[in-house]
Amino acid sequence: MSDGEAPDAAAIIARIDTDPVAARVWSEGLDALATGLATLTLLVDPEVIVLGGGVAQAGDAFLEPLRERLSAALAWREAPRLTTAALGTHAGRIGAAMLAFEAAQRPEVVRSWTAPVILAEPTPLETETRA
Repeated sequence: MSDGEAPDAAAIIARIDTDPVAARVWSEGLDALATGLATLTLLVDPEVIVLGGGVAQAGDAFLEPLRERLSAALAWREAPRLTTAALGTHAGRIGAAMLAFEAAQRPEVVRSWTAPVILAEPTPLETETRA
């Protein structure tokens, strides 16, 4: 990028049709991920692979070419189903919070957590209370 900052996944995805460098980065990234997932598949034979993080939020622009590459890498066997994480980019933080409550011997705190509740934006009162 011209400002010297490294682009995030969304910036690369937005440019893949018009910027040959972005298209190459995207393609090479998909190739590398497909190779890694093919290796994982051959080692542990998963039925499904759940992908999270910012890149996974690209939806079909990410999943369809990845499925094609993974299927090509596993030509002699069926590829596992690929899906994106329901918690998106929040999964790591939520998992860390769950582990913290468990370590504090308070596992009951997370039993009532549901995706809509934990992904909801905090209300102004909750935001003020946290500050």
